[in-house]
Amino acid sequence: MKAIVATLAAIFISSSASAVSYTGNDLYLGLRDFKALTEPGGASKASTESAVRAFSAEGYLRGVIDSVGNEGYFCLPERWVMGQVIDVVHNYLKDNPRSRHDSAAIITGAVLSVTFPCKDSKLKK
Repeated sequence: MKAIVATLAAIFISSSASAVSYTGNDLYLGLRDFKALTEPGGASKASTESAVRAFSAEGYLRGVIDSVGNEGYFCLPERWVMGQVIDVVHNYLKDNPRSRHDSAAIITGAVLSVTFPCKDSKLKK
């Protein structure tokens, strides 16, 4: 896992400064809000702030997938849905609060590479 995180850090640190400043804490809050918003009746209870945070987090994950999803660091299943990715990343952040201060890009990449590994991964374990 350390080798995966180190490799992904090198990849994602080269991304924009705004991506580095978006932490796991930010992503966790957004994904928590997204899950609440998409529950039955959740939209009527959501504040504008939580809705913006929710859809920003979803967009962030889509951006990570679009940026490096075809690079061989992780391979989503053929019939994947965004809800799977949201659940996987949210659950990791919920269960591992000690790493939430880290870059959201690094966390997301590491979680997706462990959860959805490629058969011929560029990363060595």
